[in-house]
Amino acid sequence: GADAPFDDLIGRGLADQLELVNPSALAAVAIGLGLAHHTPSTAALRELLQKHRSKDELAGHLCVALALLDDRESIAAIQEIARQSTRRSVRLRQAALALGKLGDASATRTLIDLLDVGEPDLARTAAVASALGLIGGRPAIDPLIALLVDTRATSLTRAFAAVALGGVGD
Repeated sequence: GADAPFDDLIGRGLADQLELVNPSALAAVAIGLGLAHHTPSTAALRELLQKHRSKDELAGHLCVALALLDDRESIAAIQEIARQSTRRSVRLRQAALALGKLGDASATRTLIDLLDVGEPDLARTAAVASALGLIGGRPAIDPLIALLVDTRATSLTRAFAAVALGGVGD
């Protein structure tokens, strides 16, 4: 439950594995540390995020782990990862989720700005729209509606906007 105490033994055990496990298991250990609220691991997770920022799935899970630890100092690094992930939907979605969890008020604005970068691009728009659907809130509605009715956008791009609007409404 929400009021359950965190077991430091679990956190220490997972932290000991950070340098021992292979990269494919590292994401699971990082999420486990976040769920265990093992705050002594925060600095190590930040370093791992910088080291593995180009590995989409791992970087995304490290963003989420830092958010679970409520590490507000990581907001700038996670924002940068989101900005660099316009064609990497998994990483962008996880970074957006982390920013939303951290209560970053500028996360929605960052994502909205990414919708307006250059020519319409399905991969970028799909990733950004999905992320906005997760954390968007009221400011995301008008840009998503504009994308929904944009005749230059493909039907699939407009469909992503519709799904994102559903997520915001939910």
